[in-house]
Amino acid sequence: MKNICKVIFGILLLCMVQCQSETANTAPAIVSVTYEIVSIEPYIIRVKVDVEDADNDPVKLEYKVDSEMGISGNEQTEITLDDLSKTYSLTVTATDSENNTTETTIKIDSPLVNVEVQTAQTYQTIVGFGGYGSWRPLWYNFGTIENIVKDEFIDLMVNDLGLVVLRDEIIIQPSPEKNVFDPSRLNENDNPQKIGWTLDGRIYLYKAYKEAIEKNGDDFKLILTVWTPPEWMKEYDGDPCKGTLKPEQYENFADYLVTYVKYVEEQTGSKVFGVSIQNEPTLTHVDNPTCSSPLTGEEYRDLLKTTVTKFRAANMDNQFYGPETVKFLERMDRTLSVTMQDPEVAPMLQSVAVHSYAGDGIEPGSGTAVEWKNMWDFAQQAGPKDLWMTETTNPLDWNGAMIAAKRIMAALNYGNISMWCWWKLSDQNPDVQNLLVDGQVTPETVKYYASKHFFRYIRPGYQRVDATSSYPSVGTSVFRKPGTDQFVAVIINDTDQQRVIKIEGLTSSGKYDLITTGDGDYVVNKGQFDPASGILLEPFSIATIFN
Repeated sequence: MKNICKVIFGILLLCMVQCQSETANTAPAIVSVTYEIVSIEPYIIRVKVDVEDADNDPVKLEYKVDSEMGISGNEQTEITLDDLSKTYSLTVTATDSENNTTETTIKIDSPLVNVEVQTAQTYQTIVGFGGYGSWRPLWYNFGTIENIVKDEFIDLMVNDLGLVVLRDEIIIQPSPEKNVFDPSRLNENDNPQKIGWTLDGRIYLYKAYKEAIEKNGDDFKLILTVWTPPEWMKEYDGDPCKGTLKPEQYENFADYLVTYVKYVEEQTGSKVFGVSIQNEPTLTHVDNPTCSSPLTGEEYRDLLKTTVTKFRAANMDNQFYGPETVKFLERMDRTLSVTMQDPEVAPMLQSVAVHSYAGDGIEPGSGTAVEWKNMWDFAQQAGPKDLWMTETTNPLDWNGAMIAAKRIMAALNYGNISMWCWWKLSDQNPDVQNLLVDGQVTPETVKYYASKHFFRYIRPGYQRVDATSSYPSVGTSVFRKPGTDQFVAVIINDTDQQRVIKIEGLTSSGKYDLITTGDGDYVVNKGQFDPASGILLEPFSIATIFN
């Protein structure tokens, strides 16, 4: 009996082992399936499969596209597809040595984005791109006048970035002496280290930019703005950087600007391109070191009329821009509506200028697009005027770079802006307010590379033509050099997938140079491409093509 029990126990034990063995072998697990486009002619994708087998059995993979016959492959397998415009279904089957199988299906979205260009439909003509300052702001202690200019910084700004516009303040006479203006007095300073605060220090910088820009065959465009009038012309309470201009001083203020601009032009040998009578006139900048002098709408109109009349009487035809308000239409309307409604004064303001500190939408229905469209319509109410964006800041790192590109494109496409200027071009630390750090690109300031797609390739005099994208989150701005078949197109892929961009309608055929920028992969020359055949763009990247 004892022997029989042993036999039965042994049989049961064997069965248990066999059962455990049979149930332990499980099907392989497909952890993930991803793909990337490696070629568009022919259309080839590389599929990557992450597969695990708990039993360490060898696993075979089979790939099946739609109803096509499956093909065997490895964990990285290239598959040729027929049509960029189609969406495919890809099924991956994993089979182990025990014929246990697992299957998963993913969608291969169509990457194709069609951009249709209509060259007959034209918009704004570009004045140029730029910003404020030198390798550090001009209020920095440079020590000597020579230190204001670093040749390598000017070279970077002009020959690499493509800057042609320099924005600067009209500095105020330090002496409270009334009704006297001698430009040489602006070179007096109680601190000899602050040479950048003097007018001669600024002119030294202007001449360096001018020489470099004109060497490239472009015109140097200096635009000057008043941050606050001389203190003896104002009512102020303790801080001469603040306060309001007295109406009885409007004539003196206008004479001050005439003399100032004339002196700058004589010293630089270059006409001042634009003059703004007051920066951000809706703001008082309380508890802020920024200088200010608020103006009502009526005061702005009267001061503009007085100043422009003085300039014209002095045979000076500098154009006037303004009012450089912040936060778009509400403040713009508050300052400028009275001027716009005055048939005598409205033509005296040639360009409407705004400070744009928000917005990153490139889609036609975005809030940014609507804001810029409204701003453009407002600027045209008294007749055709250019719209400029003359001061802004931007977030840091690559996310900030993408935002910068989208903001510039939205302003170009929906606001028809003809000028874009960053606030500080450079400062000593990474900050949202400056483009560079001590004249250098850093990991935090890669918005420089995003800016370069516009600054360097869309040149002054180029005219925007109509371009429509079939995918809203892929934005495109297209420009043409008038009278030629030279085109520039800036493209932003604001999606998390690769996209193939085909551009139709350019009147020049053949090859275009392609420059791309992505996170960690900055300004890469991809060689020459045919826009009609397709350009492959990585997720969240920027591209510029030009011929």
